[in-house]
Amino acid sequence: MKYLSIIFPLLFSTLFLAQDIITKKSGDELEVKIVKINKSNVMYKKHNDLEGATFIMDKTHIFMIKYEDGKKVVFEDKDGKNKEEETLLRKGLRIGLHATPAIMSDPDLLSGTTNTGTTISGGLDVYYYFTDNIAFKTGVIVNALPDFEHYKKPISGGYTNEVKTSYINFVGVPIKISFATGGKVGFYLETGTTFFFQQFQSESFTYNKTIILQDVVTGVHFSPTKLISIHAGPSFQFNLGRYMIGAQAGISFALPNAK
Repeated sequence: MKYLSIIFPLLFSTLFLAQDIITKKSGDELEVKIVKINKSNVMYKKHNDLEGATFIMDKTHIFMIKYEDGKKVVFEDKDGKNKEEETLLRKGLRIGLHATPAIMSDPDLLSGTTNTGTTISGGLDVYYYFTDNIAFKTGVIVNALPDFEHYKKPISGGYTNEVKTSYINFVGVPIKISFATGGKVGFYLETGTTFFFQQFQSESFTYNKTIILQDVVTGVHFSPTKLISIHAGPSFQFNLGRYMIGAQAGISFALPNAK
């Protein structure tokens, strides 16, 4: 009983520490429980009297509301109008699109030469943000990779090595971790592995080709609204001998169940 008399007050005091805070423009702070934010006012209860009366405060007196989960809402007066700005919360599911033009280098071990060319990929992205900063990313990518065919061309006094270039469409699946910092503007990073699969069929044979690339994208992100996020920056894809260097631009949209 002696220990219970100590533990219960501690538990109750911990519960009451979790409250919303209204910071007034005068600098005063009120510990409250927000009930509702209306167009021109805020309804709240005192945090130590949740069963008591509901109070109403005009927004023009409020500088900021900080919720118990850390979310902040800042109010500003401009031209007599009230503007509300919310801290961006990414947690939850998002879908998006991206495009990545790049140059590539691919050594040909049979001919002893190194092939270079251009490629472009694009696809559908699926993000799941575990927190507001860290996400798992996957999706489907279509990549037009150059395919090089070496052959001998007769010339005066011998032969010369010629290269014929065509493009093969690969379908890829990325398995990545994505990081985003800041609110509306911040640093963006994604890294992981992308598996590209392709089947080629001619009159005489069929073969399957798989390319596994390590993938890193860095850059910046910009969120014009809490539902939309745009990122852009350099992209690096590589494995043993092959590499692609380019630039990626993408956009993602929060789904209704995103927090």
